[in-house]
Amino acid sequence: MKAIDKALQILSKFGDIEDLGIIGNYNGTWEWSSKQWMRQTKQAALICVDELEKSEGETLGYSAHYSSEWWQEVKQEILKQ
Repeated sequence: MKAIDKALQILSKFGDIEDLGIIGNYNGTWEWSSKQWMRQTKQAALICVDELEKSEGETLGYSAHYSSEWWQEVKQEILKQ
């Protein structure tokens, strides 16, 4: 899975699309209905990615400073949205 696809998947899973303030366009793109919703959703998604990355590091037996290049790409894609 590409980082952008995972970023969009995580963003969309924080609740019903309408409740998040995201409007689906006819061409498959998303549009934010408010900047506050966008900020809050991105913050929540970034926390989620941090926790997933931490859990992955623990599972692999790495220290608390484990950093996955792929999860870092996902974070960058979330920030771009």
